[in-house]
Amino acid sequence: MTVQSDTMGKCNGCSTTVERLVKYQVMKLSQTPAGTIPIGESYSQAAGWNCNQSFTGFSTASCSQGYTTLSDGTFTDGWTLNSDAYTPPGCGETGSSVDHWQWCTHSPPSTFGTLTGGCKTNSVTINGYTDPPNAMPIGKIINP
Repeated sequence: MTVQSDTMGKCNGCSTTVERLVKYQVMKLSQTPAGTIPIGESYSQAAGWNCNQSFTGFSTASCSQGYTTLSDGTFTDGWTLNSDAYTPPGCGETGSSVDHWQWCTHSPPSTFGTLTGGCKTNSVTINGYTDPPNAMPIGKIINP
């Protein structure tokens, strides 16, 4: 999959906690867009956590939920702690989560892109790019 955009904002209803939205395009081996395909993610959360409050977990998109890419093979993935309630500022995951994006019609599902990283209240790291201040470059290829 290839990075199409990487933007940072605040999570829904949040005034301080960030949300990172990355738009990807799934490509076939022929380097043409995959078109509309069923997708899902297989997610393993990082073991480390350094906020004062317990973490309630992330929302993920499993193959059973029926998500698809758009007709041009694109989809947007959001990473956030999704709450301003976590303290102290800057706390969050201290390890690296692993997020395998998969083509769901295969049995078992076939991974087409693997992301690693984690969320804090004030930043999100994906594949070594911590935003702020470093977004992933447009056109960056994310391999399985």
